[in-house]
Amino acid sequence: MSDRIMDIQRAVTTYAQQMLTSIDGIKALLLDDETAGIIGLVSSQTEITQHDVYLVERLKAREKGDESQRHIKAIVFVRPTAENTILLRKELASPSFGEYYIYFSNTIRRTLLEDLADADVHSKVVEVKEYFADVYSLMPHLFHLKVNPCVGASRSMSQSSQFERVIDGLFAVLLALKKQPVIRFDESSPLCRNIAERLSVRIDQERNLFNFQGSSQAPLLLLLDRKEDPVTPLLNQWTYEAMAHELLTLKNNRVVLNESTGVGSGDVREVVLDQRIDDFYRRNMFLNFGELGDNVKHLVDSFQVQHRSTDRLDTIDDMMKFVENYPEFKKTSHNVSKHVTLLSELSKIVDRNRLLDVSELEQDIACRESAVEHKAQVLNFLKSYKVTKEDKLKLVLLYSLRYERAGDMPLGALIQGLYSAGLGSDKVSLVNAVTQQAGASARRGDVFNNQSFLAKARSSVKRGFGGVTNVYTQHEPLLASILDDTIRGRLRLDEYPVVHGTPAQTCREVVVFIAGGATYEESKCVAEINGYISATAQENSFTASARAASKMNGTRIILGGSTIHNSASYLEEIAKKQTMMSTS
Repeated sequence: MSDRIMDIQRAVTTYAQQMLTSIDGIKALLLDDETAGIIGLVSSQTEITQHDVYLVERLKAREKGDESQRHIKAIVFVRPTAENTILLRKELASPSFGEYYIYFSNTIRRTLLEDLADADVHSKVVEVKEYFADVYSLMPHLFHLKVNPCVGASRSMSQSSQFERVIDGLFAVLLALKKQPVIRFDESSPLCRNIAERLSVRIDQERNLFNFQGSSQAPLLLLLDRKEDPVTPLLNQWTYEAMAHELLTLKNNRVVLNESTGVGSGDVREVVLDQRIDDFYRRNMFLNFGELGDNVKHLVDSFQVQHRSTDRLDTIDDMMKFVENYPEFKKTSHNVSKHVTLLSELSKIVDRNRLLDVSELEQDIACRESAVEHKAQVLNFLKSYKVTKEDKLKLVLLYSLRYERAGDMPLGALIQGLYSAGLGSDKVSLVNAVTQQAGASARRGDVFNNQSFLAKARSSVKRGFGGVTNVYTQHEPLLASILDDTIRGRLRLDEYPVVHGTPAQTCREVVVFIAGGATYEESKCVAEINGYISATAQENSFTASARAASKMNGTRIILGGSTIHNSASYLEEIAKKQTMMSTS
């Protein structure tokens, strides 16, 4: 892998290929729960078996040694944890395989090596290496660390396993990309400060690992806090990828379909949405719902013409019936059948839950100030039996975040409306929790772009002269403006101080990490800035500006998050943090 390539997925894939191809003969692959997910994102089961791997198992599920496996070589890829050390000692004490090649996903402590050496009484360990594939790489520009909640703002919490996992993950990202960065962080975030300081110490302690050649300018690692933008994860999004995550839940590029989808009992209910192996998904993942429907219909129409069918395909239901009635279609076009099924389920959810109406109000609250009008509209939605409890809660949350500083914003009627809609106190209490953790007093920035005279003027001009071409995509993540400033060298040192390295005026390589979780909407924003998506008339102002600056400077950005949020997981994180705060 070239030192100049900013592609986290390629970096992790390279490590996986090195493990699987550097050893000849029949092999077994032993993993832990995390490395199983990490490898699964970059290597399919078919790809693994093509490298003579006949067995893939979890290390903790291993049975006692079997003489029949002594001719097999074991590749062990695990995180360097105390639990895995105990499991490895147990495995080596009674070895099942003829040879062991042990690869750790991060740096190995000397004491761990000594423990392994003591346990290897049968001299079965051939090799021990560090392969820094300690992150979940979803796309070339996107990764996460499977951490929820992300904590570490206090001294006690900075010793937590979640905090240490973040440090390990970011350390591995830098080594996988072969980058020694300048580290900057959001000055208003104690969490980001703790991460920056701990990571800087870790880099200094392992300085010999960062002797990379060929980089004329240090890349930037920019640490941000989710609390600065609580709005983006609360909004319904309308791209294929974001909708799949919000409405069906997309976990490590996989969606599990339930009985309500109409999938037959003989079908696999877990479907993979992976741009590496699915050309249709790669071309459509960032497109909106309407464009997706047109493209799925085009594919089904093409098959229909080939088989001279005269069935009418005017609706999504028509397409579903066509797929069900043509077993040959399912057999030869399984991938398209998958997308028809997903599109059908998304469409049903959108219609059943009035999501177009809900989203229009969400976007209006996020992008326009009109407290009285918005309160009346939210109260009206709280009475609708078609709107889900979750969407009712999100509307109240958005309203409370938008107008919390207004003197005439009593929430009593809205809170009562939530109780009347059937929400319990655990959910209603999230209104206070969100404003406490990510409200105006907790944020430094202007997430609504409406506090300054210039921001208000920009918003008015955009509405008055036809700038809004799609009412469902008006909102732009705060990340877009931060990246625009970053690429143009306008990121203020007092707001984003340096804790490691010497900053340049501009930087060509940026790794931005959101402690508290990123979203697929922010991933789309980064993909647009990187030029992975063609410019559109609906592109928002900061994203378009950052794209232009990125093209001029040759900047490439990778986005990471402690997790990838939809609204449910974001509110789950808020609730967990609130519990921690109340018990600390």
